[in-house]
Amino acid sequence: MTVRVHLVVGGQSSGKSAWAEKTVLAATEEWLRPVIICPCIAFDEGMKQRIQAHQEARHERWLTVETFDISHVFDQIDPDVPVLVDAVDTWLSQRAYELGLDQADPTDEIARSRSLIDEATRFGELAKERIAPTVVIAGVPGMGLVPLGTETRRLVDLHGRITQALHPDLVTWVHAGRVIAQG
Repeated sequence: MTVRVHLVVGGQSSGKSAWAEKTVLAATEEWLRPVIICPCIAFDEGMKQRIQAHQEARHERWLTVETFDISHVFDQIDPDVPVLVDAVDTWLSQRAYELGLDQADPTDEIARSRSLIDEATRFGELAKERIAPTVVIAGVPGMGLVPLGTETRRLVDLHGRITQALHPDLVTWVHAGRVIAQG
């Protein structure tokens, strides 16, 4: 089976990014610069530090694109270049905020949620059309208790639906920097 979309999941600070970056670089020809798409905005000092730590740890071969328009990047790069998206979680948080889904009673919740799932579906379809693999990192916010708050529950549910909408060919679970399971 050819793997076009590889979903790497794990908890916060579980080693997903480091494992995915190392894996993509190892599978990339020396003369190619893989692309890493980083959909993230630093709203506070802690997030700034987290982003900086990721940037400093990243090998210089990476071509970094900071955007929330993931599908647009696929239109701009060669289909032979591997892509890493780090991460679905930050993309979802920002896009949900932009659509007002972070509010207790957003107007037209179903249509807004559907538009996010459609965006993710389109991104997954574009990734499957590429020659080189696309590796997508995602947290696992739905692994605990059902969230009590409406807004949090909505985002956790959307996260699960969005990772499904990517239709990954392979899913890898990373914990403590190690692969726990693949399938």
